[in-house]
Amino acid sequence: MTFHRSISVIGLLLALSACDEFPELDAAASDQAKKAPYPELVPTARITSQATVNQITLETSESVQGQSDGLQQSAGGLNQSPSGVNEALETRIESLQERAERLREQE
Repeated sequence: MTFHRSISVIGLLLALSACDEFPELDAAASDQAKKAPYPELVPTARITSQATVNQITLETSESVQGQSDGLQQSAGGLNQSPSGVNEALETRIESLQERAERLREQE
């Protein structure tokens, strides 16, 4: 009899703890969300009938792969600068660093 009573007490405690409020969740909802009307419930058949409309197919995969390849080629072209540009920039940076060092020494 004590086993059944223990189970009953545990069940009652669990049920009471489920009635507790969760202030973290209440605070997460904005006032606008709290005042919003309840969403319209629709039959699941209406939702699932539209699930096949935008399916990914083999053609979709090939199209996305083609776009990806094109973008990678474009990006590769952007990374390649004309010959001599990087060298000229490095030379300019070095001269500016040397000038900055000289100005610091004058202070």
